[in-house]
Amino acid sequence: MILLLAFLVAAADPAAAYADLGRGRAGEDEARGRIATVVQALEQAQMPRSATVLLAALASDPDQPEAVRASAKSALAARAA
Repeated sequence: MILLLAFLVAAADPAAAYADLGRGRAGEDEARGRIATVVQALEQAQMPRSATVLLAALASDPDQPEAVRASAKSALAARAA
């Protein structure tokens, strides 16, 4: 319940959602959820191009955990299709 509330609050603020991306070592499912939250927040803020740019940056950022990079690559590929 607390995790759901955190995602809802983060979805309202793209900066807060982005800050949660690199926090800790996320598993694959958690990383996918974090990526989806950031993209959704940017979409709701009428910033779809920024979401695409962010996905590309995350996918190529060696400082991000592998799960975050893989999830960003997958989401970027889905947007391109």
